[in-house]
Amino acid sequence: RRSSDLKTAPELVDRVYNRPTLETLQKESIKGVTEPRLLKTLAKQRRQQYMMLKQRIEREQKMFVISQKIQTRKDLLDKTRKIKVKKETVNSPAIYKFDYKRKR
Repeated sequence: RRSSDLKTAPELVDRVYNRPTLETLQKESIKGVTEPRLLKTLAKQRRQQYMMLKQRIEREQKMFVISQKIQTRKDLLDKTRKIKVKKETVNSPAIYKFDYKRKR
């Protein structure tokens, strides 16, 4: 992109965030880090934080599937008749259809 399209200074064009316009730059000075070396370290830290967040989300999804599988196994201990509707996969537990039993 060109600086004229974004209405900003040429040295700030490659920024994805905190990209002030020329009007803002005339009114006040640039805030934050401007050195390329420090910008690289900040970008690296940001990437690492996103990686950690991604890993946590994946772990939470795996734990949810495992808890569903454990609950399914507990439900299977019932004496009622059941029919397997869907097989167990890596991402989901097996699905069973239970016969309705009237409570007395």
